[in-house]
Amino acid sequence: MGAEFLSRHFRDVIRLRNHILDSAQGELCDNEIAELTEMLASAKNSETFRACIRDISDNLTNALSSEDTNNLEYAWPFISREIKLAELQRIVDMQADIQSRVCGVHVPKTKVELKNKKSGVAATAFDYKAMGSHNDRILLNSNKEFLFTDFLSALEAVTHEQHHQLHNALARAAKHGKMQAHHPLYDDARYFKHMWDRKALVGFKPCYDVHLDERNSERFGRLIRKNVGRYLDKAEGYLSSEPKCAI
Repeated sequence: MGAEFLSRHFRDVIRLRNHILDSAQGELCDNEIAELTEMLASAKNSETFRACIRDISDNLTNALSSEDTNNLEYAWPFISREIKLAELQRIVDMQADIQSRVCGVHVPKTKVELKNKKSGVAATAFDYKAMGSHNDRILLNSNKEFLFTDFLSALEAVTHEQHHQLHNALARAAKHGKMQAHHPLYDDARYFKHMWDRKALVGFKPCYDVHLDERNSERFGRLIRKNVGRYLDKAEGYLSSEPKCAI
């Protein structure tokens, strides 16, 4: 993604987004929504970035493929919310360390907190204080019971949100000159920097879901859920097939 593409891409996104929002009575035109969705979907990451994400996913999956995770998944419905938060924080911290190591930039460890929200809003949210700052938070909706009864749902949620922090860290590195043009993720970092600098986020659906930032995070959370779920299924099958000791 060269400088010319980035400039044109975000200029067109902002122009069309503002036109839609300023339309009569705020009504959203289907054709314009479709055009904006296609425009946002045209943005792609580099193959190098995609390889880094696969590496992060493999490392995190390996770290979580343990008896401790098996025990945690079994105990999840019964342990306190305080213990759940501590375990999710441990996983987020682990993910941040892996992100930093694989991508060669410092990725902050995002604080996981509970937030009392209406049941109709999202289960989790990434609370941005400043682009990639150490004050960002992952907010779990305390009214979304499935987060506190199903371990894999909670795992998918927090790993999705921490993935946003990787994008922010890349943007911050590009913004403050901590990433030079020879860095293999330089173009990806510039994309996220431009997105935030130009305030090009589109907050309404379905456009929001096809933002490169959101697409990446959605895929990552689902991938971790699938990989760890596969390990847990195998572990459960192994335990259930073990021969019983004679008494």
